[in-house]
Amino acid sequence: NTNTNTNTNQQQQQQQQQQQAQQVLIDIRHSQKKTPTIHNIPLLIDSDNRKSLSNTGVKILLETHDYIVLSKPSGMLGYSDKQQRDKQQQQRHPTTTTTTTLEVLLLLQTKTPLSDLNNDAAAARGFVHRLDRGTSGCIVLAKTDDCHARLVAQFFLRKVQKSYHALVFHNDNDNNNNDNGDATNSGIIRNPIDGRPSQSHYVVEKRYNNNNNNNNNNNNNNPFSLSLLRITTSQGRKHQVRLHCSEGLGTPIVLDPLYGGRAPMFHAKTRLMPDLYRDHRFCLHATSLVIPEMGINVSCPIPEWWGKVIEELTE
Repeated sequence: NTNTNTNTNQQQQQQQQQQQAQQVLIDIRHSQKKTPTIHNIPLLIDSDNRKSLSNTGVKILLETHDYIVLSKPSGMLGYSDKQQRDKQQQQRHPTTTTTTTLEVLLLLQTKTPLSDLNNDAAAARGFVHRLDRGTSGCIVLAKTDDCHARLVAQFFLRKVQKSYHALVFHNDNDNNNNDNGDATNSGIIRNPIDGRPSQSHYVVEKRYNNNNNNNNNNNNNNPFSLSLLRITTSQGRKHQVRLHCSEGLGTPIVLDPLYGGRAPMFHAKTRLMPDLYRDHRFCLHATSLVIPEMGINVSCPIPEWWGKVIEELTE
């Protein structure tokens, strides 16, 4: 009887989710305006514009007539508020990650049409989800309103699989492991965010020993070592990975300005610090994005500049 009741409850929950997702689609389609007709714009980005986009650090991972999946560089905003957006769209040739946004690059530089559903909202055209400015990696944008609605439903139903890599600090002098098992090779972090259930799975892929701690004559006095974590999230709460690393594991992401990832850098006195701070970078990367219903299964490698950070912090 217990098993029967459990199965019945699960079926009811699935039916409720499907009904809610269908209502999301209906609400979006009722509220949408017609996307303005844009003439003489290629449906797919041509080779010249691909090269131009690549010069800004943006890589095209997958493109169809309905959506485009990109690798965003660390330090680049996805979009800004409407007032700032209007100013940026006056630039004829945006070129750097710190002076423009992903939205502006697509609309102006490559003439890519994007969904208009968000045009009057806080978010920008085409955006279904977001990456923080300092986070690099996989992001999908909708070209058409219909695709935008379908993608929203997939995120709502949690049919989207996202994985991240994070380079984190851990204190070599701290022998007090927390309940989540900071010293273990894998585990689950269940810290709620804003009072809502949040769960992340992590695996330690590599540990980097701090050679300075083995050298009594060094002048660095940096008590921190590094670990490379692979993290998958069950939800998509704001700053979930950043909070779970910092507060759940007690291992802040390297360079994270909000959650303790900069203080250890002052111990290290790294030469890279001023440039990385100026460019708003930190070591969190959206490695893969899978949405089976939409035919999306992409990944992108960890940024090369992480290697320089690891070298300086452990040399």
